[in-house]
Amino acid sequence: MYGHIWKSQFSNQKQNVEVVKAEWGMALNRFTPVQIGKAIERCIGVYDLPPTLPQFVNLCKTETRSLRHSSQQLYIPLPCSKMDKQEARSRLQTIMATLKNTNKQNRSVKN
Repeated sequence: MYGHIWKSQFSNQKQNVEVVKAEWGMALNRFTPVQIGKAIERCIGVYDLPPTLPQFVNLCKTETRSLRHSSQQLYIPLPCSKMDKQEARSRLQTIMATLKNTNKQNRSVKN
């Protein structure tokens, strides 16, 4: 939908893409896949350019309110992921490193 436009914002900043993913993930973790999916569908009718994170969160909130008034299921159970402890540790270390870098960048922006 916005692939090229959104990707071009980060074309020379691979590290920043990881930070953006982490920020969006933290902001959207309170919404269900159904809510996020509905918000993505609404983007086409609402925004010509990719939405900012606050704009997308507002779309998710709007979808949350509209889904509460419908009979549609809000939560889709996801299959349980089976991974060994080493892979789980590796993924956790990657997440923690990304969050640590995000915190450092946020502190440097404030100073």
